[in-house]
Amino acid sequence: MNQPPIRVVVSSRAPALRAGLRELLAQAGFEVVHAVDAEQLLEEDLDAVDALVIDAGADRELQAMLSSDLGEMPAVVLGEPGRGAASALAARGWLPSDAGEEIIAAAVSAVAAGLTVFGPDFAPDREALAVSEFDGEIASITEREHDVLELLAAGLPNKAIARRLEISEHTVKFHVGSLLSKLEAQSRTEAVTIAARQGLLTL
Repeated sequence: MNQPPIRVVVSSRAPALRAGLRELLAQAGFEVVHAVDAEQLLEEDLDAVDALVIDAGADRELQAMLSSDLGEMPAVVLGEPGRGAASALAARGWLPSDAGEEIIAAAVSAVAAGLTVFGPDFAPDREALAVSEFDGEIASITEREHDVLELLAAGLPNKAIARRLEISEHTVKFHVGSLLSKLEAQSRTEAVTIAARQGLLTL
């Protein structure tokens, strides 16, 4: 039975960016319920929404508003967080404004599943974050397995991963199988979810 699409509200003060994000997410298979500006976002009924995608840029006032008024609502914020902003929004996701389409789509899926997502340049204390979200045994994976895992998170198939890492498709299959075993996952998607929860993966 097919899962219903993730329902998303897009917010940006720039009409062109709203339209671009709406098109990007729709093409990725999400159901974009509304595309609104920041002020309208606070008036939206978000009870039936799975995640938000918010273009905040470097607007510190908007970031503070999001932190205080949206609470724990799963959201991917695009922008450059001010000092302390990322920790204030630890239940959400932060990505740079120039994040690629695949990364944004993967991040939305992750926050809708209850995970935390940060771009590599402004993540909070990742060890503390991993401890707070996962109290079991963290899987031990190799550097190459981590490379494969990151590309799995970006949604790449084995053939594309092989080209990107300049290894054979057979070797990719071996690494994927090893990751599924170490993470005790039944699928590639579950492996990414478990790895993110354990702090092994930053989307």
